[in-house]
Amino acid sequence: MLSPNCPEIPEGEWSNVLSGHAVDLDKVFSGIHAVNRENVTIRCIGDIRLEHQDMVPVHKVSNAHQWSNAWQCTI
Repeated sequence: MLSPNCPEIPEGEWSNVLSGHAVDLDKVFSGIHAVNRENVTIRCIGDIRLEHQDMVPVHKVSNAHQWSNAWQCTI
């Protein structure tokens, strides 16, 4: 996450990326525009420990342009 080439997606979505699960594009889209944080979550994937604050989506993807923006950040 310290790499200059690291994609700017919410911290909580990294566990989904690393474990091969679906990414919540509402959270990615919200991360682009605004952030509301909730509880701290700790997840372990093998020997990797991920600690992050869950993000509450404050914006929902509601059209193709928003979806495309969120998807481009994700890929």
